[in-house]
Amino acid sequence: MPTVTYLADGSHHKEVQAALEKLLDAFGFDVNSRGPHVLGSVFQKTQFRLRKALTSDQITERLLKIERGIELQLVGKAQADVDALQGDAVAKLLTALKDEPTALIQIGSLLLIKADGVPVVRNLTQEELRYLERNPRLLEQPASILRRLAEASQPQPALPPANVS
Repeated sequence: MPTVTYLADGSHHKEVQAALEKLLDAFGFDVNSRGPHVLGSVFQKTQFRLRKALTSDQITERLLKIERGIELQLVGKAQADVDALQGDAVAKLLTALKDEPTALIQIGSLLLIKADGVPVVRNLTQEELRYLERNPRLLEQPASILRRLAEASQPQPALPPANVS
């Protein structure tokens, strides 16, 4: 499970990384490998792996639970069906991001963006994931990534037929 972390400031990188690892640990993931840490602003890729084999549907279900947990923390609602460990892990990740005005964390198809202090969570489509693979620099642009993804998913106008003479 690849993740990407971008923090414009980076002064809270250790807290954010620890909270991210705790969140994924709560869902059965361990750190498999870490990419290099870029100084200044932070841009780091981390590879997580499941402790046990799961089907694609089970992995999707876990990512949806993570997304739901983040959404619950963002709107401040508690629900009885949210497991305390998972809810606590999500809360710690958001708390770790509290002093970061600009951040981006991608966990598989889940995208958490914080731009101008406002966090947004959404699931990426397969098309958007492919677009980000072709344009990885977008992961360093939390303020504009949603607009760019929306533009990329717009149908392209058909080209007129070539004039063959």
